[in-house]
Amino acid sequence: MPCNLGHYRPMKYSVERLRADGVLSPDWDAGLWAGLQTAELTHVRPEGSDHRPHVQVRLGYDGDQLCGIFRVEDRYVRSLCTGFQQSVCRDSCVEFFVQPAGGDAYFNFEFNAGGAMLAHYVTNPRHSAERPRQWVELSDADCEQVSVVSSLPSIIEAELVDPTLWTLAFAIPVAILEHHAGPIASLRGETWRANFYKCGDATSHPHWISWQPLDRVAFHVPEYFGDIDFA
Repeated sequence: MPCNLGHYRPMKYSVERLRADGVLSPDWDAGLWAGLQTAELTHVRPEGSDHRPHVQVRLGYDGDQLCGIFRVEDRYVRSLCTGFQQSVCRDSCVEFFVQPAGGDAYFNFEFNAGGAMLAHYVTNPRHSAERPRQWVELSDADCEQVSVVSSLPSIIEAELVDPTLWTLAFAIPVAILEHHAGPIASLRGETWRANFYKCGDATSHPHWISWQPLDRVAFHVPEYFGDIDFA
């Protein structure tokens, strides 16, 4: 049954500055992620299966990049896509949609459990027969600058049906965002909008889970993004 979001109020997340330098790590307890707020993905669409992964995420920034890590207590994990811009949402997948301040356009960064990425700059999310959704694919050159590391192998052909804990970390250079969205002021003190997702469209137990609630099985709904405040 669709959710009633008539009185929707966006949640907030405080994006702290990264307090440690070092190599991007998928270790949830690594120093890079220390002190960052943890968000929980608790909104589950009823159209999915009875599989309910427990999903957490942390987000941080410095002057040059936006970094995050997902922690997923999962089952039925599969990962078949390996290249840029493949349909990673069909695999066990985590996603970060982010809308810089000052515009309606946003980015969707989607990662399967093995670290393959799809990334678009969505210039018109309002899909209709008269005006279908419009986006620009990030180029291979852009995608190669986004760092992604996973705790799992890049390919998992046979589903891992037993309980599986996996993590995935990413680092998105601000320059990549500016390449499409234009100049971005210092992040400190800014408020952007975003949502985090977990899905597995073509796994044996499909599911759609989000940080902010959704009124249907659709992730491209920026009106339901939450606020992320850069401390």
